[in-house]
Amino acid sequence: VAATDAVTTAGDCGGGTGAGSLEREDLRDLQLVPGHARRPIWVLPSGRIIFETFHPRVAEVTDFLMVVAEPVSRPEVIHEYQLTILSLSAAVSTGIDIEQVIKVLLLLSKNVVEDAFLQFIRSKGQTIGKTKLILRNNRHYLEAENVELLRRLCAHPDIAQSVVRQDILGPEGRLDVQRLRDGAPSGADQSDEVPSLEIHSNRVEEVKAAAH
Repeated sequence: VAATDAVTTAGDCGGGTGAGSLEREDLRDLQLVPGHARRPIWVLPSGRIIFETFHPRVAEVTDFLMVVAEPVSRPEVIHEYQLTILSLSAAVSTGIDIEQVIKVLLLLSKNVVEDAFLQFIRSKGQTIGKTKLILRNNRHYLEAENVELLRRLCAHPDIAQSVVRQDILGPEGRLDVQRLRDGAPSGADQSDEVPSLEIHSNRVEEVKAAAH
């Protein structure tokens, strides 16, 4: 199971990849880290986390996992959690930095966490909490924290197809910010602000999935 596919699916569904997904993962290539016996969790490529609850610091680890991941199964000895886009978003909303999440995962993990998985978390961390989809006068607008992020969002095919004003998009969804500002409503001063991007209301769900 590819890390990006699994976690993206989990984020779209908002509830993990399902209880049976662990059985379908090929875990033979997982490598143990030095001192693994003293560490409490396994971090799998799909974002599934296996927690050995007989660890001495069970309360602290449980608190961390409940903030950054979604519980899947919690019997007496072994708990399972799923890291999803929604759970990461919730963690960021409480003030936790994505790099803090990664640091703690690496500190607690018995196995070497795949670079591709960590890179995926970092890439999602660049947009989590920095984009908004708002409804104004019965029209939907996508807003971003900065112009560069808005440009990156427009490079996503699903978002590019959802933009109402196709004249502001160049090849590969390249956003012409000045043209977007020029088309702002009369009286709106957006010279120093990040302009809002109107999207088709019937493509809101596609934009949500692509922006997260």
